[in-house]
Amino acid sequence: MSAAAATSSVTSAHSGPAGSNGTDAMSSKSSNAHMHAQVLRQFAQFETSRRMIACLVNEGMIDASVDQSGYLNLVQEKEYREPKGLRLSVPVTVRREQDGQVEEVTETDPAVLFRLMSRWFMGENTSQGAVDTVTRQLKSSAENQEEWFHLARNQRLPTLADPAIVWEQSILTGHPTHPMHRSCFAQEPLEPVSPRDVQSLRNPEINFLAVPSSDLRITGAFQSRLRPLLQKLGITNTTPGTVVVPCLKRQIPAITTRFPRVEVLPSPPVTARAQAATRTVSLAPELEFPYHLKLALACYITSALRTVSPWTACVGPEAGDVLSDILPEDLWVAREVASVTGSGADFDEAKHISCVLREDLEPRASALGEALIPAAALAETDLATGVSSAERVFGLDTVAKRKGWLRNYVSTLLRLVIPPALESGVALEAHGQNMMVRVNRSTKEVTGFVVRDFGGIKIHMPTLRERGYTLYSALPDSFVTTEVREEAWDILHHTLFNNNINHLIQSLGLHRRGGWAIVREELNTVINASTIGPRKELLDYLSQEQVHLKCFLKMKLEGLYRDYLHVHVPNLLQTQ
Repeated sequence: MSAAAATSSVTSAHSGPAGSNGTDAMSSKSSNAHMHAQVLRQFAQFETSRRMIACLVNEGMIDASVDQSGYLNLVQEKEYREPKGLRLSVPVTVRREQDGQVEEVTETDPAVLFRLMSRWFMGENTSQGAVDTVTRQLKSSAENQEEWFHLARNQRLPTLADPAIVWEQSILTGHPTHPMHRSCFAQEPLEPVSPRDVQSLRNPEINFLAVPSSDLRITGAFQSRLRPLLQKLGITNTTPGTVVVPCLKRQIPAITTRFPRVEVLPSPPVTARAQAATRTVSLAPELEFPYHLKLALACYITSALRTVSPWTACVGPEAGDVLSDILPEDLWVAREVASVTGSGADFDEAKHISCVLREDLEPRASALGEALIPAAALAETDLATGVSSAERVFGLDTVAKRKGWLRNYVSTLLRLVIPPALESGVALEAHGQNMMVRVNRSTKEVTGFVVRDFGGIKIHMPTLRERGYTLYSALPDSFVTTEVREEAWDILHHTLFNNNINHLIQSLGLHRRGGWAIVREELNTVINASTIGPRKELLDYLSQEQVHLKCFLKMKLEGLYRDYLHVHVPNLLQTQ
């Protein structure tokens, strides 16, 4: 019988590679460095492998049970049996039995593991080509993760005194549950992305294009808002009938093959700093540009090609205005004030030339003595100590302190995010990358949040219309709008609880120490305090025993991006 086993130790999942100082086994600095590099590689591979195995189990592609020794035993979901015998553990020991001989080999490479396990779930609806694609992306994720860890060795840990971009770039491991959390898989004709390119992805070069206005769909006062930056850089455009559009230098081959009339304008070197979302960049402070740039990048990161679709580019400015009106005062909106995208009817082509101007709210926060921190950054753990940024920055050195801080964080977050869903039908994409935490630098109090990026929100339009609003700029088939309120609630549950709050609870070590009881209490308090909307229905829906889980791997294997696949899994909110 074919089987597999994986350790479920939290320590293994979250601890960093041990330092090699003082080890008697190391006789030289070179061997010491080699050992550290090996440990770093295994740890990087494990970051990808553990996400992959969790997805395979949660999505029902393989079965699992926990045995008395504390191992997670994995077995194929179907009737197929490996005749020679196979046993896996994570960090991975592959145990093979053949002709009475037993061979055990340590293996942490997610690409190897995926190929070993793919025979368990491959069926008539799964092509070998899809498996090969996923395998390459898993390999990319692990290799890039290793490079991120190497770069982190030269970074100091961020503090509340640091600007937001330092916190953005402190997010080392990417998406907390997606197996392709650090993949960057370039689509032709872009040059392939390898680990040595991670540094240039973090600090990308920006070019400026003269694009015929007939090739563009423009929303908002894009040209006038961009003009001060062009003047600062001394960029001039003398070609009539064209619009200047910033782009990532890496993206130019994808643009010129689709828009052959564009011209790359002469400009001084412009190097930006990538935020947690690689395609969104912050410009140098001396340029005094009040906006961040969200730019198309034809690379697969997690589940999607990170271009910017016309659906997203066009609805953003109006959505930001509506959200600014209806969201609570302490939930700031990073408005998308203007955008451009391709004008063609084929959105798969048009999305390659998009640019969105998003408000930089850091000056507003600094004026109030506040730091802006992506929520995901607080859940990152120090490689050397395994201590999360939240524990380090807020001094959470006991379980009681961690619980107290979590309660304040969750209470503040829920009272800002839940009422808009009840009262206006607005389900924010409230995961750890899109929600920024506002923290008072003096008192260390969490004072509020910032929400950004509106392409993944879901709005129940009948409820929004009851409030007197609509979205005229939402193009047909827009992801943002729905007539089914449960579709909006699914987005809320997945991004808010499964991602944002779950990531923090795990990093604080409170998953089985009362963290979810705190969330349930605060959720009940917030919903019961509301006087408008379907309170009981929303609470019941969010609290049901089984909930929808987005199938990251199944979606990849079936080539889905805008259409989601879900399975039913136990609700994290019910964790005791």
